[in-house]
Parts: sequence; C-alpha cells; structure tokens
Amino acid sequence: MKESREREFDIETYEAPMDTPEEVKGSWKDELDKLSLEGNGRLEPEPLIDFARANPKSELHSLFEWDDSKAAHEHRLKTARTIIKRYKVIFVDPVNQEVVLVPKFIHINSTSQPRQYVIRTEVHKDEEMKKIHKERLLLELRSWLDKAADCEELQELRRVIIEELK
Repeated sequence: MKESREREFDIETYEAPMDTPEEVKGSWKDELDKLSLEGNGRLEPEPLIDFARANPKSELHSLFEWDDSKAAHEHRLKTARTIIKRYKVIFVDPVNQEVVLVPKFIHINSTSQPRQYVIRTEVHKDEEMKKIHKERLLLELRSWLDKAADCEELQELRRVIIEELK
C-alpha cells in the first residue's frame, strides 16, 4: 500500500513539506491545517468562519462572500439545490430487484447544456444528457475510490472497482 501523504506536525514549527506544490504553500490549506491542529485534529465550520472574519488578509478570508446580501442569495440558491436533490423516487434495481430511492432530478452541467436539474426519465431519453450523467457518476465513483484509499477494510472492493473501470 502506498505511504500516506499526510504528515504530523507541530503548529509552532510547521512548515509546508518540501514536495508541497508552490501554489499550496502558505495557502488556505495551510490555514486549515493549523486550525485543525488547534482543535486536536477536528475542524468545525463556526471557528473557521470566525478565523476568516478576524483575518482579512488570510487566504481563507478571500474564499468567503462577506457581502451579506450576496451571501444570502447564494445561501438560498444552495437551499434550492438541496431541496431539488432531496426529492427521491422509488426505483427497482434490475440487477437484484431491490427497491432503492434515487433522485427524481439529475444535475446536468456541461459546456453545451446550461446548469440545470432534469427529470430522470427525460435524461434517459436524451443521448447527450445520458452521457453527461454517466460521466458525472464515474467522477463521483472515482472520488469515492480516492476517499476510501486509506480504509483497509475497503481495499478489496476498491481493487475490484478499479479493475472494472479499466
């Protein structure tokens, strides 16, 4: 198994590792690492926001929208997306006949399509949208594979999936 890229460090003497890309050194990722050390390896949103607000020259500060009217609109958009994503319908898996809940609307976002949520049945009627949906699902699967890379109990499953993706 590959060696983890995670490193232990002391907040007082922390320096970015030598193989850290230049664009990451001294960045918001550094700031997150320091905050998580202060929290004994835990990181919560509220202290993160407090830090960013109190440090306007920090990289983290620049990642937040501080104009409350713009932030409120962004929050409403996020809430709308969440509502759309939470709408599930019953689907019978043709492989094992299990009943599963799937999102009624599928997120379609590409250079040729505007960002939208489309009813599942309509996506399956359109070849371009089906392709976009499949590519997104594969990206999500690869993301899961990356997240599970350090979970020993899932290595066999990861191996099988990786082999199938080849």
